[in-house]
Amino acid sequence: MASANSRRFLAAVLACATTAALAYLGNGLEPRWPLMWIAPLPVLWLAPRCSARLAAAVAFVAWSAGYLNMWHYFHVVGVPVSAWLSGIGMAGLVFALAVLLFRALIVRGRALLAIFAFPAAEVTYEYVRNLTWPHGTSLSLAYTQLHFLPFVQTASLAGPWGMTFLLLLFPATVAAAIHLRSAAPERAKYVVLAGLTPIAAGLLFGAIRLALPAPRPAVPVA
Repeated sequence: MASANSRRFLAAVLACATTAALAYLGNGLEPRWPLMWIAPLPVLWLAPRCSARLAAAVAFVAWSAGYLNMWHYFHVVGVPVSAWLSGIGMAGLVFALAVLLFRALIVRGRALLAIFAFPAAEVTYEYVRNLTWPHGTSLSLAYTQLHFLPFVQTASLAGPWGMTFLLLLFPATVAAAIHLRSAAPERAKYVVLAGLTPIAAGLLFGAIRLALPAPRPAVPVA
């Protein structure tokens, strides 16, 4: 029992540290955009394998720590520490709740619903924050992908919220597939197909849109 608890604790620490590091490097003013596609994955992988309380704690600490890369910026522009900490605390809390929702559905055998519920919860938070926050869509995860040009094109269809949804759908799909691959490999394939199809469709749309010639206004010549 002690050995199992030690392994569980070690897995929690590693998942927390890995997600925090990936989110720290993949977000902020100079994000490394590929990292955000997998940043939530360690925590989502851990969630069905531990208690709900531990999963929530790991998710909150990891996601909040990822926002520490903005510390210098907010300090320079003079944002009060209390306001900044409350902002990252809320982001961490919402992420933890989204992870708990993912976990609850996964352990009940609702993997397909889980992979869509996780990004939907985060997008709902981003949308509500956009309506109630004076800074609008700033701090949306969509802004981490501005250098991924084919993916950015999906904003023309669904705005930044569509980008965030697809961005978070990927790690949720991978985590669910890993969870199912031993006990139900056929269901794992179905979940992967359902999760990756909209992402592939969005990237295909973006690639086609970039390949089309840009419309140019006619210039009259005398």
